[in-house]
Amino acid sequence: MTFAKLIACPRALIALLLCAGVIWFGATHVPHHTADSPFQTLYLHLQPEPLYLHPPHHAAAEHTAAPSAAAEHAANDHAANDHAEPALVKSDLLLAIPAEFLPSLFTRPVVGAGGPEDAPGRVTRSLVLTNLQLFQLLSVVLVLVCFSGVPKHLRQGGGDALTRVATGFAQWIRDEMVYPVMHKEIRSEE
Repeated sequence: MTFAKLIACPRALIALLLCAGVIWFGATHVPHHTADSPFQTLYLHLQPEPLYLHPPHHAAAEHTAAPSAAAEHAANDHAANDHAEPALVKSDLLLAIPAEFLPSLFTRPVVGAGGPEDAPGRVTRSLVLTNLQLFQLLSVVLVLVCFSGVPKHLRQGGGDALTRVATGFAQWIRDEMVYPVMHKEIRSEE
């Protein structure tokens, strides 16, 4: 089986288009990082970054800087309350859902996320959509796309190159990881 045959099947093309689309979307909705060292720049690209409607350009020193005067004021008030993370502005973000009930590990401080009845400049802990979550969703969709032909291949045979590769991978997982840990009684039934 050649690489050209693997790429030529429709599901492989869909998977490549999904990857390219998510990479493009992430690159256009996340600020570009700059730093003195290329290693610092690469490290900043590994950190989850909120998805913005129109991403600001910022350097490493001003990582997650507040983009407006209201947010800057709220960020200063928020920082005075013993929090190190500056507040983001809801109108600049692609998605920010108020989630005061979640632990701070999953949320970020956002100005204006509480809704129109909130006091202006109030900081609310919100669940913010990040580039990491975007790629996590992509990985789930890729598993569904790549393995969607496996059941039919196992029942009827045939299938395209991607189906045969995915079937081989699933059978390898079964033979090398599942069967060795099963009880002897269950293995003997097979």
